[in-house]
Amino acid sequence: MTRGGARPGAGRKRGKVGAAKRALAEMAKEHAEAALNTLVEIATGDGAASARVSASTAILDRAYGKPPQALEHSAPDNSLERLWQEITANATVFRPKEYGHMCAMSLARGKEVETDCSINAQIDGMTYCFGNEDARATFMKDPQGNLTKARAYQQ
Repeated sequence: MTRGGARPGAGRKRGKVGAAKRALAEMAKEHAEAALNTLVEIATGDGAASARVSASTAILDRAYGKPPQALEHSAPDNSLERLWQEITANATVFRPKEYGHMCAMSLARGKEVETDCSINAQIDGMTYCFGNEDARATFMKDPQGNLTKARAYQQ
């Protein structure tokens, strides 16, 4: 026979308040007006400032509910805009590659040379890969003309 753990039907049902807790709440309600008057006397009296602040806070909490907790983030000037700028500044923008890992300059010359795409350029929202820096420099002298030649070769 197993012992412990959850058993069907065991324990207090969700949302049910025990009889003792209900009785305590009813007794407290009988003294609510007197307690509130005491808090008002402390809040408006000449006592210590900390006591007045505590009493005022208690009154406001009962009247309007406790204020929601603020969310924290890592922006030093505590602004969400600044945090967003930090996130987007370090983000890598994904741009689709027009010809996969083929060198765009070699395609413009009618050849297929595969690259690792570590040397690339962005033109009109697309990424173009190159086999080396010279190929990129040559391609960028006339990007639109070279793109036309590369597209013609691909068809």
